[in-house]
Amino acid sequence: MRYHQMSLEQAFRYVKQRRSVINPNLGFLEQLAQFELQCREGNQKLCSVWQEHTMNSITKRLPQFIILDYIEEYEHEFEA
Repeated sequence: MRYHQMSLEQAFRYVKQRRSVINPNLGFLEQLAQFELQCREGNQKLCSVWQEHTMNSITKRLPQFIILDYIEEYEHEFEA
């Protein structure tokens, strides 16, 4: 992300295209979001958008691109 000036979304999609089985857990995605913010010198407008998503009466905060394109891979995060 730092050396190629990629956003979290760009980096995720780049790696996913080359290794389709990747599925980083939400804690690691949050750490990557913090790293993205550091790489963007604190400018949140340039960072990936996060939003709440509810499934099975469980609400979690996820990157918007995950909700739009990869939510089926994260369904296990919403099991009680």
